[in-house]
Amino acid sequence: MKSAEQNKAVRRTHSKGRAALFILFSIILLAVATCFGLILIRSYIDSSPAPVDPAELPQIQTSVKHVKMCPNGKVFNFDFKVTDNKDGDITKQAEIKPALGGAIIKVADADGHQASRFVPAEISDTAAPVINLNGDQTYSVLVDHDFTAPAATATDNCDGEIAVETSGDYDTTTAGEYIIRYTATDSSGNTTTAQRVINVTTNTGVIYLTFDDGPGSYTEELLDILEKHNVKATFFVTGRGDNDVLRREYDEGHAIGLHSFSHDYADIYRSADTYFADLDLVQQRVKDVTGQESHLLRFPGGSSNTISRRYDGGTHLMSTLVDEVKDKGFTYFDWNISSGDAGGATSADEVYNIVTSRLAPDKDWIILQHDIKGFSVDAVERIIEYGKDHGYTFKKLDENSFTAAHGVLN
Repeated sequence: MKSAEQNKAVRRTHSKGRAALFILFSIILLAVATCFGLILIRSYIDSSPAPVDPAELPQIQTSVKHVKMCPNGKVFNFDFKVTDNKDGDITKQAEIKPALGGAIIKVADADGHQASRFVPAEISDTAAPVINLNGDQTYSVLVDHDFTAPAATATDNCDGEIAVETSGDYDTTTAGEYIIRYTATDSSGNTTTAQRVINVTTNTGVIYLTFDDGPGSYTEELLDILEKHNVKATFFVTGRGDNDVLRREYDEGHAIGLHSFSHDYADIYRSADTYFADLDLVQQRVKDVTGQESHLLRFPGGSSNTISRRYDGGTHLMSTLVDEVKDKGFTYFDWNISSGDAGGATSADEVYNIVTSRLAPDKDWIILQHDIKGFSVDAVERIIEYGKDHGYTFKKLDENSFTAAHGVLN
């Protein structure tokens, strides 16, 4: 039998052998792993794109030190420019993305080269929402007539479209002034208010705004005013002015009437033939521009003019013309309020005062103005506001309208 010392020696030998085998195995594994790692690194190096020359990257330029940003992360537009050495100006291809504390401009050129730039932000929202009444601020409604006030809407620079709170009511069965109030508040607590006035009235009066001698240099300003207040007017046009303006009158729903092509009294009032020759010219212009003939007309100087006596050789031409135009299918219109802008009045205040002082409820009123007179056009908005505040309805003329015909004096 082996002695205990011999057994211990054997065990030590076996232990050393196992340790040697473990070390050898570890060395082999490490060598394999190292080789595999070197292969991966070489593969990565071989597949990686070559370094890009910074000159080939898109260049982002901006002089803005801080962009404006809403608390909800919306970034307001700001000036910057992106150029590329091959593609030129590629600013329109850039995207602006909100980021923590600012915004990032990102862009890629046609070769796929990407660039980005961070711009810090000033985060605030102090602008109040904007309320759109979607209609007039003042309405006049006849008692017992159906009426529904348009709903107001609101937009905010940060929140977009937001809710509008409405308070107040109106009763179309009872005459009086009613106020509807609108309130809009954005997510930052900024608030704005607006109001609409509903006048429930028994006034059945109608105002027909009419303008002679255009189109002129003030006509587009006038059209803007009429559009703002949703009022339709009647234009008795001539051969002067821009066809585009005449077309706009027609396209925006105003009535187009015939006045005179030349507005030369000495020519048009020599005879019926010369009058209708002139009328045919302005009719042709209207048809060429609008595609439609007009059957509304106003005599230069009105049907009661006496200036025709100077040129008609004593034939009492106007007495003939008022009948002949009817026979040819026309309806002629005079006026029962002259604004005075063709003589006497020289300011918007005077025109306004003359017109409003002559209005009376429950009647039809044809107002004569000239859109070639700037001061007269300047009075129109206040005339409209006065009319609506006092319950008048505004209309354009048609062949069945009140004509305010004068007594013929020649």
